[in-house]
Amino acid sequence: RAVCFIPREETVPREGVQLLHSDSLSSCKLSCIRDPQCQSIAYSLPSKLCVFHGNEIKRICRNNVPYYRLVKTQTGCPQPTPDGVISNYVTNPCLTNSYNEPDYTFTNQIGICPRKAIAGDTGPRYFFVSVILHDGSYSAFDNNSGNRLEWNATLNSYVVYSNNGGAYDPVYAAMCVYHPWDGEKSCRIIPFIYDISPIPAQCACPSLPHNFRAGKWIRFVPPDSSGLRNSCTITAASCL
Repeated sequence: RAVCFIPREETVPREGVQLLHSDSLSSCKLSCIRDPQCQSIAYSLPSKLCVFHGNEIKRICRNNVPYYRLVKTQTGCPQPTPDGVISNYVTNPCLTNSYNEPDYTFTNQIGICPRKAIAGDTGPRYFFVSVILHDGSYSAFDNNSGNRLEWNATLNSYVVYSNNGGAYDPVYAAMCVYHPWDGEKSCRIIPFIYDISPIPAQCACPSLPHNFRAGKWIRFVPPDSSGLRNSCTITAASCL
């Protein structure tokens, strides 16, 4: 059964079961779902603090100030709406003119999508991975030997591991998307933004806990001698 969090205003104080740092409300909710002692949560975005509530405090307190908490429950959950699921979705002409391939979306292997030619094709397809993240937004990942889609029991979620495990992103849904050979004409080319780095830096940091989100460029690499075709996310580029 699905778990949801319903807002409720109260004046009766509750035990603070745990206080932890969470980068987002979604992360706070996931942590509460994994903890059976967590009955509700409160989250502060400015301080990125997540508070787990337990049982009511029995002693009588006077002049209790009303407060809001998000109660963890499996009953009375509102039905999701399309607007809620795709809250941050921006129409992408390349994605609109591509084909979804759920039958070719693989878990627990290197390369989430096929990297060799499928029977009947003259060459490997232009595959990338379209995902819905836990905040409801859409994102995309490249398809190469450094990426994989696996179940993470600790996070209670499927996770896209990229950069050979150096970055990870929990996802609600993932699907391989096939960009047709003649589909480049349907893609609106957005020019690179010329921006000088304020400090010397490497092109990419392998220790990032999460991958880059929006505004990705994905480059399709020609097949190598073994017939493998990789796609790669470009995190930085420069004219030399």
